[in-house]
Order: sequence, then structure tokens, then C-alpha cells
Amino acid sequence: MPKFSPARLTAARIQAGLTQRELATRTGKRNAVNTYESGRVVPPDYAVGLLARALGISAAVLYEPDPTDPVLSALAQLDEAHRETELDADHRSTCSPHAIECAPVAA
Repeated sequence: MPKFSPARLTAARIQAGLTQRELATRTGKRNAVNTYESGRVVPPDYAVGLLARALGISAAVLYEPDPTDPVLSALAQLDEAHRETELDADHRSTCSPHAIECAPVAA
């Protein structure tokens, strides 16, 4: 079962440039946004849908990713491999045995 993420709601709201009050007005959930963002209350699924629609995002964004999801695991592995490749390219350099400084290799 996916777990609602108060931090993701807060980040999405800020990214949308909305205050808690503005988001509450858009959803009709007058006092709820603060309680959702603080984690005091977990919103029901229908409220997550209202929040997502008001923010212009998918409701899935407001849930923590499931670490056991094979698709997410594969994406995480690809992302890690990509980062390692970038780091290798950034740190690769050409040096002669007599060079005082090494110049990075152009990728």
C-alpha cells in the first residue's frame, strides 16, 4: 500500500507557488492542508486526488515510492549507473609522467 508523503505535498505546493491557504481554497479543504503537510492527518485517497488536481500533478507524486517495486528498482539502478558514468568522465584526465597538472579529458 503506498504511503502518503507530507514532504512531497509541501514540495509540490511550493513548486506550484501556492500558500497553504491558496491550496486549501482550490481544494475546498479549508483547514486540512496544514494538517496533511504536518503529518498529523493522512488524507483519504479522494483528498489526495483533489490536492493533486489543484497542483496540476499526478496523485502518485504525493506518495512515497515503493522500494520493492521492480520498475522503481530498475530505474534507481539505471540512475546510479548514469551517475557513476558521469563521475568517471568528470574525473578522467590525461597526464604525462612529467606533467605537474593534469588536464581533464573532453567527453
